[in-house]
Order: sequence, then structure tokens, then C-alpha cells
Amino acid sequence: MQQPSSDEWGLPSPEMELADDRVAATVTIIEGSTATIQLGEQHDEWDFPLDMLPAGVEIGSDLIVSLAGGRPVGVELDREAEGLKPRRVDDRLHRLDRVERLKGHVVRLDEPAATPRAS
Repeated sequence: MQQPSSDEWGLPSPEMELADDRVAATVTIIEGSTATIQLGEQHDEWDFPLDMLPAGVEIGSDLIVSLAGGRPVGVELDREAEGLKPRRVDDRLHRLDRVERLKGHVVRLDEPAATPRAS
């Protein structure tokens, strides 16, 4: 894990590229008021206070960390990466329940999909 400097933030590894000062990251651990985040392609581990992260982050959340001079200055959810993730089982079950209520019967996996009729 990255060792924090005296000002609370650790410096990135020399291999990490900071070309555009926006780096992809993923939350890997949440303990107490601290989250461990794997940052960049090298997966450097940094600890962030939870109050610096967007509301609702959880383990596995994809983030974009803005860096200035190699130090984090902002964190936001990576909405594009989050949108590409497979839906959670709860979300899928909720959608299935809604479809069943609309159809008025239990949907079976082997049920053929409705095909549009030619007019």
C-alpha cells in the first residue's frame, strides 16, 4: 500500500502516467472512514478519506481522480464505466417483477420472445 506523506497523501509511483491529470480508479476496500483505491494502470493503492469520495461509493465503484502536481484534488464517479457494468441481480429481479406484473403471468425462461407481426 502507498505510504502517506506528511501532508496525508502519498506520491504516485514514478511509472504512473499523469499526462492529462485524470486517472481511472476503483474502490477496493472500505474500512471505517477510509477507502482504499487502486489508481491508474499500475493499480497503485491509495487511501482516501470517505468524505472526499462521492456519496454512494461502494467496493467496486469506478472513479475518476483528478490530480494536480501528482496529488489528488478531486474525485468523481466514472459514469461511463459504471454504466457499462452488468446490472446487479436485485435490479434484474426488480425488472422481471415489473414485466410479470405488466404481462399478468410468470415469465418463464423458455418462453418465446414476442415477435412483431407483419401487417
